[in-house]
Amino acid sequence: GGPGDNTYDDPAIALILDPGGNDTYTNVAGVDGAAGRPLALVIDAAGNDRYVGTQPFTLGGASLGAAVLVDAAGDDTYTGTLVTQGAAAGGGALLLDLGGTDTYTAERHAQGAALGGIGVLIDREPEGGPAEAGRDQYRVVCFGQGFARTNGVGLLLDGHGNDHYTAGGAYPYIPQAPEHHYAHAQGFAIGVREQGFAGGIGMLVDVAGDDTYTVE
Repeated sequence: GGPGDNTYDDPAIALILDPGGNDTYTNVAGVDGAAGRPLALVIDAAGNDRYVGTQPFTLGGASLGAAVLVDAAGDDTYTGTLVTQGAAAGGGALLLDLGGTDTYTAERHAQGAALGGIGVLIDREPEGGPAEAGRDQYRVVCFGQGFARTNGVGLLLDGHGNDHYTAGGAYPYIPQAPEHHYAHAQGFAIGVREQGFAGGIGMLVDVAGDDTYTVE
């Protein structure tokens, strides 16, 4: 890409390098090895970018492959659905954001989540940055923010800022009582009881800041 405001919307693209601008990415930076897309890498150097995932396995989401999304600077917005924002199902996934005040919103299996693989979301600020930077917002319905199932390692690591983490909301087969929902999020691991499979390793690590956690 170039230094202007670019748009990328082809899921088949395996490599995107963008030097700057307020860019829009739709359904990229994801892999599905079963569909013949085993590798994907996106690097954006600067700008207030929008990452939109309306399909599974996008925006740093991987199935039977490796997906990496790196955003070096800017106040970015990430919106996804399933297996997204540093989430893996039988593969490896990394979303690395290195600056700015960012917003992450996803439905499920997102934001550092893994089943039979490794899913990582890292949001870091540069050393010596302004104190008001990095006030990130994380929102997921379920299975996220450091979540792992069998043979999975899920990590959400935030390095700076007064952040807000929210997990929960109605989802058809999760409610076990009319007044409650179970988010399975924020450093959570669970297995499969019927088959006797143990859970994985789920971690939410926030290094600094006055943070707020809300979870059902």
